[in-house]
Amino acid sequence: MSDLVEFTELPIALPLEIGEEFDGLAATLLDVDKDSYGIILGFGECTGGTACRVGSIDAIALDNIDYDIEADGVPLPLPGRRTGYFFDAACGANCSDGFIRWIDSDVVYSVGLKAARVDDVLPFAWATIRGDLTNTPTAPDRCIGATTPDEGRAAQVAPRRNITWLLICSEDGVVAEVIAGRSELEWLDIDGDSSRDIVLTNEGGQSRLFLVSPMSVQPVLDNETFTRLTVGDMRCGDTDDDGFTEILDAVDGARMEFINQLLVDRSTLVDDVRSLPTCLN
Repeated sequence: MSDLVEFTELPIALPLEIGEEFDGLAATLLDVDKDSYGIILGFGECTGGTACRVGSIDAIALDNIDYDIEADGVPLPLPGRRTGYFFDAACGANCSDGFIRWIDSDVVYSVGLKAARVDDVLPFAWATIRGDLTNTPTAPDRCIGATTPDEGRAAQVAPRRNITWLLICSEDGVVAEVIAGRSELEWLDIDGDSSRDIVLTNEGGQSRLFLVSPMSVQPVLDNETFTRLTVGDMRCGDTDDDGFTEILDAVDGARMEFINQLLVDRSTLVDDVRSLPTCLN
């Protein structure tokens, strides 16, 4: 860390904690200068060899980049309205890193894990941006339906599940359809900042959304706590002209920041399968 601070002029982004599954790994500073740094996570002192390498953390000044950082990447939301791009691992005789790249303060940061999928790398990226694992997609603060701290902790380690979203924003800004792939209650902190949470259920094939105050998550179906929205109560719009489409409550005007990149085109049908934290009621 001392060499990193001494030799680079870039803002340093490092996770203070990356989870128990990484216990026993060492971080090796592979290269560093005023405009870049590269760190290898591996077994013992590792300089990038396939046998010892587990992952990487890199940063480079944007002015030194001579390629399109978005090309062929899958866009996904990161904390603070950042947009990241996921690049899948390539496997032949050996496997490269699956990694996420993003821009912050004119610096291109990337984190990767060997042969990893997006739902494995995403918490790593969030931890690097935030400095720890708090509020990452795999470590929710609280769980809907948890009535005691013990239940809350138990629910936090519940296995993640794939949730299929079908979202249609028509040209006139009306949400035509919202479909969840499960009948169970789903706890979703979409942007990770705890400012708005979403409860999504599928009742008899008909989806329902509940907006939740982060300080009032119990009881699950308390109408004083939850604003119940049906498809007809929602519309799409970019209220703050930031280029991202929000889903809006047409009844009382409440705004809900939805997954940023899903609704950038209001006339496009988006089918996105994501791994998100699930807390069952």
